[in-house]
Amino acid sequence: MELIINDNGALRVVSKNIKKGEVSEVLKNLIVTLRNNPAGYNIAAPQIGINKRIVFINVVKPLILINPKIIEFKYTIPYIENCISFPQRLFETNRYAFIKVRAENFK
Repeated sequence: MELIINDNGALRVVSKNIKKGEVSEVLKNLIVTLRNNPAGYNIAAPQIGINKRIVFINVVKPLILINPKIIEFKYTIPYIENCISFPQRLFETNRYAFIKVRAENFK
């Protein structure tokens, strides 16, 4: 899959829940795309043109969030971040120091 970059409107569309039968194929595409973009630590389906709610996060150990929903958040902090869909750009934004997420299990 090709990575969607810069100000492509596809990155702003609200995603739909992903169905069980779609997870494996989309996840495979997310992992391959992230491996081909080593500056990234995570990727979501809209970044590869798939309007579904699935995220692959590869930090300490890989984490897959299927149909995630933030259910609690606290403490806004300033943060500078990058995104593989916006190469060579940094963004100053506010993030939460703590979030609680509910998501479906991959298995």
